[in-house]
Amino acid sequence: MWLLFILFQEFYIPIVLGLFAVAALLFVIVGYFAKKKSLIWISGSTLAFLIIGIVAFFILFPTEFPYVDLWVFGKTKEQIIEVYGEPEYNEYRELAYETKWIFLDMFYYVIEFDEDGRAYKMYESTYVGPGG
Repeated sequence: MWLLFILFQEFYIPIVLGLFAVAALLFVIVGYFAKKKSLIWISGSTLAFLIIGIVAFFILFPTEFPYVDLWVFGKTKEQIIEVYGEPEYNEYRELAYETKWIFLDMFYYVIEFDEDGRAYKMYESTYVGPGG
């Protein structure tokens, strides 16, 4: 039961989109056997749109929703803080934002910076920096 809760918490947007996609697929099948081209066309278009949405979700948010890794990469601390607000941890070469609790462990979206002060690595972790 906990596993289902964790999976839903982590992937609730793709799961909901996937359920709508299954419903659209069923309407395509019903339209095919009922020989209703308009139902096939509308349901097929909806199905394609939902599949594109699911793929886009995983491309935009590969680490943690709502943090867009593609946008964060190469940004300075100031630019990231301006968009996402003050982080839980703000160390010399690291920012960390709280994401969720799982089994009494707090998870963080961690952003590491290179020597030029640009974000180069993003990941999710329970550990944040020294003493974290």
